[in-house]
Amino acid sequence: VSQSRYSGVEEMTYSGQEITKLILKKRKGYIRLAKQAGIPIVPLYAFGENEIFHEESFWIWKLLSKSFYDLTGLHFPLPSWKSIRYITSILKHPLETPIQTFVLNPIGTQDKSEDIIRNECIQSLETFLKNKNIKAEIIA
Repeated sequence: VSQSRYSGVEEMTYSGQEITKLILKKRKGYIRLAKQAGIPIVPLYAFGENEIFHEESFWIWKLLSKSFYDLTGLHFPLPSWKSIRYITSILKHPLETPIQTFVLNPIGTQDKSEDIIRNECIQSLETFLKNKNIKAEIIA
C-alpha cells in the first residue's frame, strides 16, 4: 500500500486561516505509478492536521521563509511553540481532537491519460468539500 500527498509543507503556511487551501502541484508521478501497477487512485481527505501544526508567524520569519522559497523553491516552516508542546504531548495522551480521514471513491487509471486522471482527482476533492460545506480554495 502506498500513500501519496498532493502537497505538503506549503499548505502548512496557510494553517489557522478561515479557508482551507489545497496546493495541488502539477506532479503526476503518483498517477504513473498507479497506472504501471494497474491499481486505482483512492483520494483521501483529512481534517485536523492544520490544528496540530501551526507555523510561527513572526514577520521576520515569514520574510526569511519567503526569500528562501523564492531562491530554492523549498518551504522551510518554523513550528510555533504551541505546535511543539502539542506534538510532544501526544506522546503522553491521545489527541484532544482526533484527525478524521475520509476515503473518497476510487478513480480508475486504466485507458485514461494522466491529465484526465488528475482532473478526476481534483473534481472528486471539490465535490467532497462542497458536500461537507467546507470553504476551500484549490490552487492547482
